[in-house]
Amino acid sequence: MKTMKRMIAAVLALVLVLSLAACGGKDKDDPNFGKYYGTTVEALGTTMDMSEIYEGECYIELKSGNKCVMTVDGDAADGEWELDGEELTITVEGVKCPGTLKDGVIVIDFMEIGMPMTFVKDGASAPKPTQNTDIELPTEPNTEATEAADPVSAYWEGDWYGWWVVTNAGGNYADWVDCYWDACATVSSYIDGTGNITIWDEDCAEDECIIDTDVTFGAGTTDYGCMMSESGSFWGCEIGHADWIVDPGASAVSSVDHMICIEGTYSDPDDNGDSWFDYVFYLRPWGMDWEDVRYVTDLPYDDMMPKYYDTWYLPLIESGVTSAPAAISVSDAPSGGGSGGSEPGAPVAGDAVFDYNGKGAIEFSYPSDVFTFDNSFGVDALENADSSLRMTFYADRTEEDMQITLENYESYSDYEDYSIQNVMIAGYEAVQITYNCWGDYYVDTYIKFGEDAGEYCGISISVCSYNSFDECRSSAVESVLYSIRVIN
Repeated sequence: MKTMKRMIAAVLALVLVLSLAACGGKDKDDPNFGKYYGTTVEALGTTMDMSEIYEGECYIELKSGNKCVMTVDGDAADGEWELDGEELTITVEGVKCPGTLKDGVIVIDFMEIGMPMTFVKDGASAPKPTQNTDIELPTEPNTEATEAADPVSAYWEGDWYGWWVVTNAGGNYADWVDCYWDACATVSSYIDGTGNITIWDEDCAEDECIIDTDVTFGAGTTDYGCMMSESGSFWGCEIGHADWIVDPGASAVSSVDHMICIEGTYSDPDDNGDSWFDYVFYLRPWGMDWEDVRYVTDLPYDDMMPKYYDTWYLPLIESGVTSAPAAISVSDAPSGGGSGGSEPGAPVAGDAVFDYNGKGAIEFSYPSDVFTFDNSFGVDALENADSSLRMTFYADRTEEDMQITLENYESYSDYEDYSIQNVMIAGYEAVQITYNCWGDYYVDTYIKFGEDAGEYCGISISVCSYNSFDECRSSAVESVLYSIRVIN
């Protein structure tokens, strides 16, 4: 699949270049067997010589047994081919490419993105190009053009928010795997199809950034087009032409509305490449609600929410902040509203404070117009007015007790509607289960305190509703969960 991804990246890179320039056999003796060499590519009404676009080999080899090899820019992938009359279909790693085969000439639309590629067998005559191929490609971005004038640019232009994660690493960064940070970005686009992106994360001081690179925009697999890197850096590591191919329609998060996925590799320039890490950024436009991904499980991570979404980002959005601040600081969050607070560590939601066990070790805030405190059964709890919704709390002091509680979570698997997932709650790792017990709806969450542990290692919060799972996940419940404060 990695080979297929490289081939797709190579083809999409070509689409961008052209958009800027334009502003099967059964018999061993089958005459169709053999190599067909790439000659031209057509996109947006422009036909260009394939050798001027790709440095590596480009060919299709049809073999017996309906086997084939497709090579784009030197990256080869095995596949299958089928011929029905003159209609040819090549399938490579599950991707079908329709086209034609006639008189020793293959014309194929890779990924069906409207970009016919022509391959000619030795001895056959190549078709004449329909457009002038003597085109001067732009070599420098026009930084004087500042107005986005097309739907593709309109999609990308503006501020973004999300997070980034290290997916693999070596050398001095080996222990960074699965570390993640909240991030903001600003994308600028110009009328000539060029632009720039800067990205900063929670560790950056004001007006600092970790990434600054020029980009180009053009056609992709959807109407939103593609963003391709051209020249820039990530912490001094060069980002070059087509190191990024960011296509909203061809990523692991394509099912999520207006989310982009930026993948790349950082190599420490001061360590001769021995220290490196692979990274992925998940970003959405500033101001966009992320609740649609809070409980989605068919994405790269069980928890796709940014770390400070509830305590920093959401309060800013609800207070009317329309652009990303120059630094990610919890002190930027306004007091009141949402689930955020005005100071790090302060109770961040509601107008009343619940002190677990009265020891000042774990505190929550809660909306007093929804919940009242109750200890009638000897267990700390919050309950709504008609007792149809109840949150009960129980903390563990030792690692052994915590493991027993988590094992109990798994024992609920026989209940109806059972599911279990790892999530992040207010910056802490947590396990969350959902189940239906005798007609009552439960969403139980165990929050692990990790290095912040004081008297307690973690706390179990069981939310029970007589009405629905939605009530268990209501904004009032979420505000309590994400207001947790652990005092060492």
